[in-house]
Amino acid sequence: MKTLTTKTILFSIFLLLALSVKAQTDDYAITKNGDTVKCLMTFPDGFTPTDHLYLGGANIKYRTGDTYKEGTISPFDFKEFYCFREKLLCRSVFIKAEEGRTFMKVLEKGKINLYQFAYPGFNITNQSRNQSYYVIWYVSKGSDTVKELKTDGFIMKSRKKERLDNLAEMLMDNKAVYDKFMVKNVFSFGRLRNFVHLYNTGELWNNRNISDLP
Repeated sequence: MKTLTTKTILFSIFLLLALSVKAQTDDYAITKNGDTVKCLMTFPDGFTPTDHLYLGGANIKYRTGDTYKEGTISPFDFKEFYCFREKLLCRSVFIKAEEGRTFMKVLEKGKINLYQFAYPGFNITNQSRNQSYYVIWYVSKGSDTVKELKTDGFIMKSRKKERLDNLAEMLMDNKAVYDKFMVKNVFSFGRLRNFVHLYNTGELWNNRNISDLP
């Protein structure tokens, strides 16, 4: 029994070390000069990666190497980071040039990039959850300046037609996807993501037919 307990403890220690190495190996940040830094993401007590997305990536820390050198991941110094345990990919983008850069969660990565950002405020689709934020999706193509696409809040700075026209223009060089997009008049979050994913990969994001999506 004692031998079994010792083996169990040793296995647990080994597993924890393996997971730690895995996290440190798979987390990374890319500097504004294009250098990739293998690291381990850390977050202050009481905050989650999602919380920090609302703050534009403020105060996200990373540690590198055996010396555990620590630094702050800033959207001004880093253009991308990935946290393995959270499956979280973020990029540094402009909403408006004069407002400076901020980190946004990447939902779809390819010729067209789809982003998600959360703002403090009232959410119209999840009132029962008492959420104190609303989400805006943004898109970009060949640029790190993003354009509004859809929100679950009350306010959008651009009109619906203008937002859909932005995406239609990005899809235009893929006639098959563009033609499908142009015949639709209802655009849920799922349907919009599927069009972006279909354009980037030739496949649907959730393996459903576009016409069946709500």
